[in-house]
Amino acid sequence: MTRYAALLRGVNVGGKKLAMADLRGLLTDLGLDDVSTLLQSGNAVFATSGADPARLAAQIQAALVDQLGLVSKVLLRNHDELAAVIEENPFPTAEAEPAKHLVQFLFEPLTADDRARIEAFDGGPFAPEEYRVGPGVIYFRFPNGIGRNVMDAAFSRHLTATFAKPVRPAMTGRNWNTVRKLAELTRSG
Repeated sequence: MTRYAALLRGVNVGGKKLAMADLRGLLTDLGLDDVSTLLQSGNAVFATSGADPARLAAQIQAALVDQLGLVSKVLLRNHDELAAVIEENPFPTAEAEPAKHLVQFLFEPLTADDRARIEAFDGGPFAPEEYRVGPGVIYFRFPNGIGRNVMDAAFSRHLTATFAKPVRPAMTGRNWNTVRKLAELTRSG
């Protein structure tokens, strides 16, 4: 059995309401085992064997629409993938100040050209806020807090201007506390 974290994009923000009990029921109805949710922001953990993660994510997305009328992209990450995100975090302050760090999980791998476009964003004017592109994620450090950051809006404008629609990378963000908790919950045994 492999344990996965399901990260739903944009749930319980911007009008996309989803009760976590409904999400747990939906995942259980899909035959997934040991289903639990974390917080109210579209995080679920479950176990399954022999599943293709991309296919399973698509099944969950379709079930959200069919059963709950909710359109939301779904990203699955297993423990090893989440542990790698933690291991490769370029900001050593994450452990001491987890609420000031955000990880944007990318739904698709970046091409070299996509990565270069993202890295062309000049974060200098937003210092001490900063970002780094990692494998499958973008790490952000907001010393004044995630909710008080000034870089995010400019970064989003940069992506919109740099990527032709609908090519802009889809992502879903989680703070460092949530990333660490999901890694812990996906640990087998």
